[in-house]
Amino acid sequence: MGWVRRRWAQVLSVAVHAGLIAALVAGYEPVPPAPAAVRVEIDLTQPPAPEPAAPEPAPPEPAAEAPPPPEPLPEPPPPEPAPVVADLPPPEPPPVPD
Repeated sequence: MGWVRRRWAQVLSVAVHAGLIAALVAGYEPVPPAPAAVRVEIDLTQPPAPEPAAPEPAPPEPAAEAPPPPEPLPEPPPPEPAPVVADLPPPEPPPVPD
């Protein structure tokens, strides 16, 4: 069954290449790569800057009117009583072999 795997690989490869070509034709432009490195210098001789104050929390919104509670479901009818099985006579003893 190796030929099935090879065939599916070919089909998927063609589909992927067709999708890439369609994207390029449609005007797809790849994202430019990020800069290789950003140099950050930290002066350890200076004390750390104070952290900014936390913003004040917004006042709570006024509560909207609560929807009315849902109507209770009607009670299900009581279950029917199980049928009574009549007493059966005792089973006959198995025949005794001679």
